[in-house]
Amino acid sequence: MSAIATMPFEASDSLGARNVVLKTNNIDEFAGTLANLYYPARFEYTQTDGPCSKSSLRAVASKESVVGIMRTGGEITIEPRLAATTYHVNIPIAGRLSASAGAEDVGADPDHAVVHSAERRHYLDSWARDTPLLSLKFGRGLVEGELEKLTGRSVLSPIAFDPVFDLSSSPEGRSWRRMATSLAQELHEPGSLYVDPIVHREYVRSLVVALLVAQSHSYSDWLAYGDRPNPRMLRRATMYIEEHSREPLTLADLAEIAGCGPRRLQETFRDYLNDTPMGYLRRVRLHDARDLIRDEGRPVTEAAYISGFTHLGRFAAAYRQQFGESPSQTARG
Repeated sequence: MSAIATMPFEASDSLGARNVVLKTNNIDEFAGTLANLYYPARFEYTQTDGPCSKSSLRAVASKESVVGIMRTGGEITIEPRLAATTYHVNIPIAGRLSASAGAEDVGADPDHAVVHSAERRHYLDSWARDTPLLSLKFGRGLVEGELEKLTGRSVLSPIAFDPVFDLSSSPEGRSWRRMATSLAQELHEPGSLYVDPIVHREYVRSLVVALLVAQSHSYSDWLAYGDRPNPRMLRRATMYIEEHSREPLTLADLAEIAGCGPRRLQETFRDYLNDTPMGYLRRVRLHDARDLIRDEGRPVTEAAYISGFTHLGRFAAAYRQQFGESPSQTARG
């Protein structure tokens, strides 16, 4: 028997973190809950023999992440519809699953996770009946934002992770698995601090940073050189931008603050941050606007103008490129 459930809606995230628990024999209910938590997807379910066993799910979801432990009552395939907006890690707690990550067909087991990158095809080809799965979704803004903090550089394109994450052979992989397993165990604890918004956010950030350090990806070389000293002129310019980003600033203004010519400043930003001075300013303003919308509840137009943007169309386009969602989506929470 096969059934297809297509859920054309996005995750209904709320501020902070929320706990979701589900046990059901209804495959449509299970598929719908997964789609609501993670992203719209096409589900195909095949029951090969006997009655449908119970599907279960326990997860903690926030605007930036979802961490869930689940098992399905029958074999299932999943084709997500929002691969451009998230990074995703799947770890079978027992058993094995087959998946496609980009153009590669990969397998996962307790010693090997599958890492899906933003803007690459996600597909879970075969998730066997009664196979427990730890599934972690991280928003694009969260992952790329943490990489920018680590390196001081602008991430101008999605991070391309190697799709197979070895959790057994390397000390880094084993350490990351212990972190993820500890988090998974917390999902079963009544009154767990992990659901507290502050604790949840910091733990997820730590897990994302550890993933960036432990797993190979297209920006790994940046992390190898992330601690090199920056020229004094660069420190002056970036500190001034961060403190005065809401003010009208020009390249000439920043060059004067840095104590060098505009061309020299542009070359220094390019060499050390893979960015331009005005590009760095735009990125700081985007993060400022995001904080105003998300944390203070300011209207999108007001947040844009306060942060230093004067053209709403260009602001919206830059915002979507930076965070993988529109300002209005952030405002809806």
